[in-house]
Amino acid sequence: MKYFGMEKFGNEELAVSNTHRSKRQRYPLLDFVRYVAALLVANLHWSLKFSDAYSPLLGIPVLGNLIRNGAIGVPIFFVISGYVILETAWRKNAVDFIIARFTRLFPGLLICMTLVLAIGFKFKDSYFPTPIKSWINSIFLTYTLTNTKPLTGQLWTLVVEVKFYILIALLLLLLGNKFKSVPLQVSLITVWQLFLVFAPFGALKHYISLGSADFLFGLGVSISLLLMSRSSRRNTLLTFPLAIYFLIRVLSDYQTNHTLLIFFFFTIVAISVSSFGIFRKLPVKFFEYLGQASYLIYLLHVQFGQGFLTIMLKYSNFNIYFLVILDIVFITCLSIFIAVFMESKMQNWIRTFAKWGTKAIKGL
Repeated sequence: MKYFGMEKFGNEELAVSNTHRSKRQRYPLLDFVRYVAALLVANLHWSLKFSDAYSPLLGIPVLGNLIRNGAIGVPIFFVISGYVILETAWRKNAVDFIIARFTRLFPGLLICMTLVLAIGFKFKDSYFPTPIKSWINSIFLTYTLTNTKPLTGQLWTLVVEVKFYILIALLLLLLGNKFKSVPLQVSLITVWQLFLVFAPFGALKHYISLGSADFLFGLGVSISLLLMSRSSRRNTLLTFPLAIYFLIRVLSDYQTNHTLLIFFFFTIVAISVSSFGIFRKLPVKFFEYLGQASYLIYLLHVQFGQGFLTIMLKYSNFNIYFLVILDIVFITCLSIFIAVFMESKMQNWIRTFAKWGTKAIKGL
């Protein structure tokens, strides 16, 4: 039942007029932050592989510090994911949420791991004794269960992401529309944190914890809740302490890494201003391509980015500055091409099949 743009679930009133309740929008600034985060991770790995060639870049004060601290891209991904995934969950039921997350994650993973299997191994120092087994377990993210080496090491972050998706999907399945109550969500997150601190059940803690990313996802979720609560003073007062708690925990974990703290600040600002629609006049499609490419860059940069640099360093006399820029252009263009002409097509097929399957089930 709706009352003046509000949905009522029991005694809880939820604002539905905000952008969070309408159909999904692109946030160009967040797409750009994702892209920068992916490039930071990529350049860290490239610099470790080609340490001698990268030494002139590492000697540049600001740029060198960014490259050496390129791992900061991963925590930035987790914070943004916490924000975006909760926003997605507010607009969907459990089934639609699972389909949406699977559609976003699996096609790109399948395409990239297939490319790595077919081509990328040529640019690695060593390969795997069971490549097909590694490929299967990589695309389904089951390599930890089968004790198999994945095709690329950065898949560990996707395992954490999927675990977060499962937790959200279970809550949607169990609670239905009641999940969309800000006070209830604040209560659930509080209970979750208290359980992780005080509960004696180590095995159960393992299943409901996101490991070192707990506070990162928590920060993204609490920012999402805070921004969605801005039309309700009561909900804002409930959510604000939660956001402060996760912010303090994240800052305490990374207090010695000033570069990371600066990027955390920039990410929080980007999330906030995007939520208010301040940068909607930016060329959304261009930044959408960068946002879509960021996931594929993250998956392909080790084999294909390193492969490109290996070839260029061997057969060209260009300086490292030009080669790194060229490599960034190469991996970006490759990823955008895959996103537009391969990944999006597969995503549309999955959505069509899921829609057909849902209708068939409802008709039974």
